Amino acid sequence: TCGGRKIDRIELQGCLGTRCQPQSERARFIHLLDLPRGRRLPKGALLKGIKRLQKTRFFRIKHIRCQLLGGEARIGVTIIGNSIIRMVRFEGNQALFTRELRSKVQLQPGDVLNPGTERTQRLLAQQARALQTAYSREGFDEVKIQTRLVTVGVGQVELKIQINEGDRKRVSMRTLKIADPHRPTERERRAGLVCTAISERALLKASGLQSVDVFTRRAGVRARSRIRERLRGLGYGSPRIDVRHNPLTQEIMVRVRLGRCAVIQTWSREAFRTSNKAQLWRRNEDDRLNEVLPFAQSGVFDVDEAERGRRAMLETLNNRGFLFADVRVEMREVPRNWNSRVLKAITYYVTSGHQAQIRGLKIPGAKHFSEATLRSLIQTKPYDLLDDGGYLQLAQMLADLEKLRKYYQDEGFFEFDFRLKAPTSANSLTGIERTSVLNKKARWTDVTTRRGGFRVRQPKDEPFIYVDVPIHEGRRTRLGAIEVLGVEAKQGDKMQGIIALKPGNVVSHHRLSESLNGVRDWYSEHGYFQANVQAYCRVKGASSTSVTSNSRIAVDPCERAIRPEGLQCSNTAEPQNRCLSSKKKNKATKYRACRPDDWCVCSSQRILASSVEIKVRISEGKRVRFGEVFVSGNFITESDVLTNGLPKYDSPYSGKILFEALRTIRNLGLFRSVSFERIGTDECPPRDHIALMIRVVEGDNRTLDLDAGFQTANVNRGAGVSQVGEPAPLLVDILEHMVSAGARLNTNLGQRIGARLPQLVLTSSVDYRDRNFWGLGHELRGVARLGFSSNFNDLSEQPISLGLGAISYTVPRLPYDISLRLVPFVSRDFVTTTIDIDKMGAASELSKRFGKTLSTSLGVEGALVSYRDATTIGDLTPWRWQFKAIIRANYDATDSPINPTNGLAFSTSVALINATIEDPLTKSAINGGFLKVDGQVKWHLTLRDSFTLAVMLRGGYARVLQDLTEGATKQAVLPANEAFRLGGQLGVRGLTDNGVLQYDKNGNPKPLRLSDGSFVCGNEKESSPCELSGPAAIDSGNVLLAGTVEGRFPILRQLGVWGAAFWDWGSIGGTLTDLSRHTSYRHTFGLGLRFLISGQIPLRLDYGIPIDRRCLIPVGPGQPCPAREDFGQLQVGLLYAF
Repeated sequence: TCGGRKIDRIELQGCLGTRCQPQSERARFIHLLDLPRGRRLPKGALLKGIKRLQKTRFFRIKHIRCQLLGGEARIGVTIIGNSIIRMVRFEGNQALFTRELRSKVQLQPGDVLNPGTERTQRLLAQQARALQTAYSREGFDEVKIQTRLVTVGVGQVELKIQINEGDRKRVSMRTLKIADPHRPTERERRAGLVCTAISERALLKASGLQSVDVFTRRAGVRARSRIRERLRGLGYGSPRIDVRHNPLTQEIMVRVRLGRCAVIQTWSREAFRTSNKAQLWRRNEDDRLNEVLPFAQSGVFDVDEAERGRRAMLETLNNRGFLFADVRVEMREVPRNWNSRVLKAITYYVTSGHQAQIRGLKIPGAKHFSEATLRSLIQTKPYDLLDDGGYLQLAQMLADLEKLRKYYQDEGFFEFDFRLKAPTSANSLTGIERTSVLNKKARWTDVTTRRGGFRVRQPKDEPFIYVDVPIHEGRRTRLGAIEVLGVEAKQGDKMQGIIALKPGNVVSHHRLSESLNGVRDWYSEHGYFQANVQAYCRVKGASSTSVTSNSRIAVDPCERAIRPEGLQCSNTAEPQNRCLSSKKKNKATKYRACRPDDWCVCSSQRILASSVEIKVRISEGKRVRFGEVFVSGNFITESDVLTNGLPKYDSPYSGKILFEALRTIRNLGLFRSVSFERIGTDECPPRDHIALMIRVVEGDNRTLDLDAGFQTANVNRGAGVSQVGEPAPLLVDILEHMVSAGARLNTNLGQRIGARLPQLVLTSSVDYRDRNFWGLGHELRGVARLGFSSNFNDLSEQPISLGLGAISYTVPRLPYDISLRLVPFVSRDFVTTTIDIDKMGAASELSKRFGKTLSTSLGVEGALVSYRDATTIGDLTPWRWQFKAIIRANYDATDSPINPTNGLAFSTSVALINATIEDPLTKSAINGGFLKVDGQVKWHLTLRDSFTLAVMLRGGYARVLQDLTEGATKQAVLPANEAFRLGGQLGVRGLTDNGVLQYDKNGNPKPLRLSDGSFVCGNEKESSPCELSGPAAIDSGNVLLAGTVEGRFPILRQLGVWGAAFWDWGSIGGTLTDLSRHTSYRHTFGLGLRFLISGQIPLRLDYGIPIDRRCLIPVGPGQPCPAREDFGQLQVGLLYAF
C-alpha cells in the first residue's frame, strides 16, 4: 500500500523493444493497472493490477518499487518483454506435408516462448515427442526431431523444427502361419465338436496387413488386436499371436497358435410353425447378426456371456423390425476325459418371424393435438412407398414414447401418461415386458416398460402390423401467481413483462425456462454478466409423478436456502435437492425433503401440478462495461482490422455482442484460429471495465493457382438459327461473381456442363489472390485466362477466342458493414455463346447483408463493347459504350442454398442501361436509354421427408427511356447482350439453349424485320428476300414470363439418388401484349435424376420433351416447315435448374 501514501505517479519501465514502447500503448497498459492517482492505494489493488498485466502475456514482471517522496508515493513497475513466436518453420520433411505437420504442432504463432527457460524446454520436448508419434504412425520409427529458437526481431522468435525422417520399414511380403490347426478325432466329428476352421489367407485378410506398405509398431499392435478379435469370435479364447518385421527381406511374418476352442453355431428359420422344409432350421448366413455376440471382445465362453449374446441378438432383430423374433441358446460342456481341444459347444436357435411392417399408427386419447401433429414428432412412421420408414424398431419406438411425454409436459400437461405400462412389480433384465393375446382374427401384443408402452395388432395370415399408442392427456398446469424478488419494484415490473407469464396461463418447465432465459439474456446484454436468475415454486395438486419423485429423491432447496443478497462473488454452490426447515435458523440447520407447500427450485418434476406459484429471485451482481482491447498474433494484419468490429470502450458489457464481434472476425477468413480471454472477470468484485485479449493465428492468405485444360464450345454457333447460350462458367465464376455479390438474375439456373458441346478449346489460366492485402484485410485478386480455338467462322484469323483479364479489389468491411468491390476487366468470348463479344471496362459494387436472409447491392459498370451474331457471317460492330447501374436484392429463407428442401426465396434487380447500338438498316450508331427489371420467386416444400415440391416463377420487363433514332429495328430494344432469352439451360428444359422464340398468333416464329418492312436474313451477306437461308427469327425479347413446377422423390436415398418430374413453361415477347397470347407460351415436361454429391451438391440429369414441336424458322401462312424442333433434349447440369 506504499505506506498509506497518496499515489503521485505510476511508471511502466523497461518498455524499450516491447509492446508498451509506444507512448499510447504504455498509457493503455498503465490504465489496465487501475491504480488511483491522488489517492491512497487500496489493499490488494496493486496485486490485482499486476495479475491483469500478466494475463496479456506480453510481459514478465521483474520487480515493483514504491518510492516515497514526502507525503506522496511513486510506483514503478519494471517489466521484461516476453518473446512471441512469429513463425513455425519445418525443415527436412518429405513424407509429410507442412500443412499436415502444422496440425500436430501445439505451439502456434503468437504464443509466448522465452528462450532458455525451463518452461520453454519442456514445451519444446513435448512438441518433439508429438511429432515423433505422428511420424511413427507413418512408419518412421527412427525419426529425429530437433527444435531451436531463432530471434527474428525485437521480442519475436522463429521456431525451427529440423526433421530427420530416417528410413521406413518397407513391406513387400506378408506371410501368416497357423502352427496348430485343429485336427478333430472321429468321436469329435460324430459329436459335432469341431473347432471352426479358418484359412491362413482369411486370417491374414482380417489382420489388415495386406494394405500396409510401411510397418510400424502401431500397425503390429493393431494387427494382433484384429486377429485376436477375429479368432475369439470364432471360439478361440486364448490365441497366441506374434507379429514381426524382417528389414532385410521387407517381410511381415505372423505366427498364430490357436489353442483350445468353443464351438459356436447359429441356426435360423423364419416361421415358428411351418410345413415347408425349405423354411426349417438352417445355418445362419447373416454375418451382421453373428457380429453382435460378445465373445469377440471378451474371449469368455460361459453361461452369462452366452445369455448376453442371446439378448444382443434379440435386441438386434427387434431393432430391425422383427418384433416377434425369438432366440434360444443351448450350451454343452465337453467331458474332461475326452481330452478334446473343444471346451464346450454353444448353439443359438433364431426364429426371426416376419418383419413388422407398419401399415397404421394411431394415438388414441389425443384431443388437444391432432394425431398428424404428434406423428410428426416421432421417428417411427407407417410404411410409405417413397420413404425408408415403415418398420417397427423397438428401441426407436421406446425413444419416441419419451418424445411424446416431453412434448406434452412442455405444453403443461402435468397428468400426461401412457395407458399401457408395465406393473411396478415387473422384473425383466431388459426392462421390457411383452404380453400377447391371440384370437381368430389377430394377435395382440402389448409392449410395455415402467414408463409407458404401445400395442401391436397383427391380423391373422398377414405380415403387416398396426400400432396404437394409447395416452391420457389429463389436465394442464396453471400459474397461480408470480412475483419477482431481489430488484426494485420498477425493475421487477420490467422483468415480469419479459417473463410474459400471467396468472391463469398454462405453465410448464419448458415455458418457464424460456422466460427465465429471456431475463438472463436481458441482463447479459446490459452488462450484468454475473446476474443469477432462479425460480422457486410452491405447488398445489401435485401429480403422482411429482409426489413419487419427491419421496424417492431429495428435491431442490426451499426459499430459505437462497443465497443472501450481500454475497455477490461466492463460488460456493447453493444447497441442492434439500429444503431448510422453517423452525431451524442457526448454522446447524438440518435439511429435509421438500413438501408441496414449500418454496423449492422449479425443477422439471417439481412443476408437475395443477397450480403453481412462482417466485423469481434475481441477483443482479455488479454491472460492468467493456474496457481495453489488446491483440496478439497479428504480425501482418493491422490491429484495426480486428478491433473495428469490437464493442467500444465504456459500452455496457454484453456476451452476445462479444460473440457476434468475434464471429465477424472469424468470418474474415484471414486467421486459422481466433480466441479471446476476458481480463477482470475473475476478481471479486469484478473490474468495472472488462478488458479483452484477442489472440489470432494468421493463415496463408496468398495463393497462386495455375491450370490448363479443355473447354467445350457452344454447338449452336454457326447453325443458321440464332440461339444464344448461357455465358461461360469461366466468365460467370470469375468475372461476374467478382462484380456482383447478388445472384445472377438473367439466368440463375445453375452451372452448365455443356454435354452437347463438341468443339474443344485449349485453355490456360493464372489466378493470384491475396486476402490480406497490405495487412488491411482487403482482397486483391488478379485473373488471366486464355483460350485457343479454330474452325469457327473466321476464328482461324482470331487465334485467341477466349480471354479474360481482371483485377478485383475488395474491401469487405466499410462503415455500417458495407463491402466494396472494384473490378477493371477486359474479356473476349468467341466460344461459349452464339454472340461473339469483346468487352473492356470497369465495374464497382457496394453490397450489404441484413441478417442471414437478405442481401442488397448497388453496382455500376462502364464498358466498351463489340459484338456480332455468331450464327451469321458478319463483322464485329465498332467499339461502343455501355453504361449500367443495377440495384439487386436477394432474400433467401430456404434451409440450404445448394440443396433447398423447404423455404421461400426471391431475388430482383432493377438496371438502368445507357448503350450505343447499331441500326441494322442504316448501320448507323443509335444512343438509347433502357430500364430493365428482372425478378424471380422460388418456393420449396417437403412432405413427409420424402417428396419435395419446388415451384419457380420468373418475370422480366424492359422499356425505352430515351427515344431511338428513326429507322431502328422495330422489334429490338435492349442490346443483344442484355436482352431476355429462354430455352434449355436458360429455362424451359426440353428445348435447345435459347430455343424459345417470339411467336405470332398462329404459333409460328416471328421474322426479324427492319423499319422499312424488309427481312433480316439468317445470313447477313444474303440480300432480301432471304431465299437461301430464310429470314432470321426473333430469339430475344423485352418482356419475359416463365415458371417451373418440379417434384423430387428418393429412388436410392442412401446412395443419394433422387428422381424428378417437371413441367416448364415460358414466353418472351416484344411487348406485354405478346404475353397475353397463349400461342406465345412454350410448355415442356420431362423426367430427371439428381445425384447428391456428399449428400448436398446435386448433379442434374434432365430429359425434357416439348408438348408441341414448332418450326425453327419463320414461315408464311400455309407454307411447309423445312425444319422442326427435336423430339426432346438431354441436359446435364451442376446444381438445380432454379
